Amino acid sequence: MRIYQQQKKKNNNDRKLLCLSISFSCLVFFTSLTAQVNISIDSLYDKTLEELEKSYNLYRGDSLMSKIYANSYLKKAKKEKDELVIANGYKLLSEISENPLKIKYLDSIIHITEDKQNKKFPSLAYLRKGVYYFDNLEYNKALNLYLEALKFAKINRNKFYEIAIKHNIGLLKKNLGEEKEALVLFKENLNVIKSDTNDIDLKGSLNSTLFAISDSFLRLKFPDSAKKYIHSGLAKSHKSNDEDLYTSFLALNGIQNRMQNDYKKALDSLIKAKVRIEQSNNYEANKTIIYLQIAKVLLKINRGNEAVSYLKKIDFLTNDENFSIDIRDSYELLIDYYRRSNDKNNQIKYLNKLIHFDSVFNINNKNIKSNIVRHYDYKELINERNTAINQLKKSKRRSDSGIILSFLIIFLLLVLIFFYYRKKKIYQSKFEKLIEEKKIVEPQISYQEENNISKVSSELDIDEEIVKDILYKLKTFEEKNRFLKSGLKMDALAKSFCTNSTYLSKIININKQKNFSQYINDLRINFCVNKLRNDPKFRLYSIKAIAFEVGFTSIQSFNRAFLKQTGIHASYFIKKIDNQ
Repeated sequence: MRIYQQQKKKNNNDRKLLCLSISFSCLVFFTSLTAQVNISIDSLYDKTLEELEKSYNLYRGDSLMSKIYANSYLKKAKKEKDELVIANGYKLLSEISENPLKIKYLDSIIHITEDKQNKKFPSLAYLRKGVYYFDNLEYNKALNLYLEALKFAKINRNKFYEIAIKHNIGLLKKNLGEEKEALVLFKENLNVIKSDTNDIDLKGSLNSTLFAISDSFLRLKFPDSAKKYIHSGLAKSHKSNDEDLYTSFLALNGIQNRMQNDYKKALDSLIKAKVRIEQSNNYEANKTIIYLQIAKVLLKINRGNEAVSYLKKIDFLTNDENFSIDIRDSYELLIDYYRRSNDKNNQIKYLNKLIHFDSVFNINNKNIKSNIVRHYDYKELINERNTAINQLKKSKRRSDSGIILSFLIIFLLLVLIFFYYRKKKIYQSKFEKLIEEKKIVEPQISYQEENNISKVSSELDIDEEIVKDILYKLKTFEEKNRFLKSGLKMDALAKSFCTNSTYLSKIININKQKNFSQYINDLRINFCVNKLRNDPKFRLYSIKAIAFEVGFTSIQSFNRAFLKQTGIHASYFIKKIDNQ
């Protein structure tokens, strides 16, 4: 058994560049025989279980024949009433079945082996169910199944399964943008593999682990750190004749050289990887990644027309189901290319495509990251806390200072967690309050209330007609959104009102109970919140673009004003409203 590269059924953002998925398979796959064989379950009655499983492996490429041998195996296993052998029969059937039968067979394995001491079961069934749900974007289910698989692997002391399951959890982390956490898991696996060089299964996991570490370092933009793992992976995969992994390491080598500005070497490795992938014709998702990397190199060496041809190939292969963050850059590059070429039609064409794909992607992946990462990390935190408590119990005879220090550390962790979730709850409450309001409206300046005008006039010692005129102009100023003008100054506004800044400042202070700067900022933030809530396209803007759009001259001043007015950060508000 070994870790091997698995192509996803659905090419989407949840499977990263040439990412490895863990599964378990028989040691050898034989090419199925092409001769027509007429055979039935009853005619196989005298064959042993070992002979039936061998024939099953021989005919894996023939769905009809492999099903006959798998059913014969299961029938004989049930007759012998050996539950572990029966579980193996369900395993064979699960390998050649589609859902819902696949899940049904895996559940049968779990049901009959959950209380058994066995190195393979039920960890294998939990892991394969996890991989199925991972491929179908049901990440919460996948994570729970991985953790169950890991629990049984530890109970049954199956070191290889522990590595395989942690590898899958690492892939899940990496798919959700948690590359640092994924890298920690992959490096832990590498240390275990290197510590036991006599274990054949662990040794077979080495290449895939090296790939995962290399890919993680590149995603974290550490090409120097990735380099030694890539070179090691190239040598070992070539030596072991692992063609798929060798192609993957070639691609990573090209990316690493591109990141280090060695474009000649980068292009050489990427073209070799492209040829191998196109010849295999098994990795449609990876074609787009290779094409994108080649295009990036070509743009750097001023071969724009060639780069665009690769980018258009990506566009041809991309649809709503397989669009991913990894290939999003291709549309940005096309848009930038046609913008610089002043080709408005193509620029708009690819802008529309990117907006559409982003919209579909956000809908399909709403809340996935926050939910999954929190769930996994919470479970890990509980495990670490329990481990710390057990260690404290075993070390009661140690010095009082050591015990007190340990408790203090745990207490501080709990305090930090408490304040983190408390702050999160407060932000959520403020966000919901903003959303519940149909519209945030700045109270209009009253210019028709004679008593109020008289009062203001009396307090400020300003003629009533002047007060009334300024209040009317302020109302018009608000209604026509003139406060969105960047660099708005009180002197300029007073001049446009045919008055002086002293009168204008005093009237705003009395009517609004705030100074001119606060008055303008509040109008802008209220406008911004309303537009963000009601205009999906406006939410696609960067924070900088939004700030400038509503009249602020810097991101810092916008963020301060937004936080002061709403109690939450602008980025948080946008993210939450997108996830609704």
